[in-house]
Amino acid sequence: MQLAVSSRSFQRALSLRRMALEDVPAAAQELGYRAVEIDDAHLLQRAAAWRLRHPRFRDYTTARLLRLHAAFERAGTRLVAWTAHTDFTLTERAARWQLHYLEGAIATANDFGARLVCIRAGGSEDPTQDEMLRCLSGLRAAAQLAERFRTRLALENGLGITQSVERTAQLLREINSPYLGACLRFDAEDSVALAPFAIHAHALSHAFDSQGRETTADYPACMAALRDANFNGWISIQYEGDAEPAFGIVQTAELISALASS
Repeated sequence: MQLAVSSRSFQRALSLRRMALEDVPAAAQELGYRAVEIDDAHLLQRAAAWRLRHPRFRDYTTARLLRLHAAFERAGTRLVAWTAHTDFTLTERAARWQLHYLEGAIATANDFGARLVCIRAGGSEDPTQDEMLRCLSGLRAAAQLAERFRTRLALENGLGITQSVERTAQLLREINSPYLGACLRFDAEDSVALAPFAIHAHALSHAFDSQGRETTADYPACMAALRDANFNGWISIQYEGDAEPAFGIVQTAELISALASS
């Protein structure tokens, strides 16, 4: 199984501006990893809250993306996935902005050489029928957009409408597109049931016991489920604990490697 490092592993330093997003490729390379996932929230972190909810196509500036390109080239790393903060339950003007935003995210990922964009369904944990219908309509349009770019979309579970594994699987089955799969989130409840749909994985980690086991997610079950499903995508490490990112990333990688070889 292939491991990547997510920029979210450096969330605290990025939020406090102790490091810039452009520093992430080199930080991953120093730890021995040449595959990186970029979360675009770090590109938009200075934007007003309403723009984060209703992002527009031009939120990515050319100058910033060029600096990020240069950072990848200097570090000798590659982008394997791009994360966009979508909400497919939006309506009217906001829903139209959403597709422009997603098109920008897909085009950016492609420019960096990646053909995978992680997305979120949005909505509430207990959605109304209207929310579900809007989400299905939005995801169907997103899958059609991804097909145009020959890019796959990985729908992350565990948030909003996708809090329910059954509902997440229902969305994927109803859209039934080769351009839409699941992004299996290790710390979400019952994630293992999504392994057959998984094309990407987010290995979230927070804390480890004295034997190096993650204490907030069932890593053995997730790894076994992915192995049984013949998963051949990337597992992106997202360390969100209190220790230094380097420590958490290495601990997570060692745990995954141990489980993969057992």
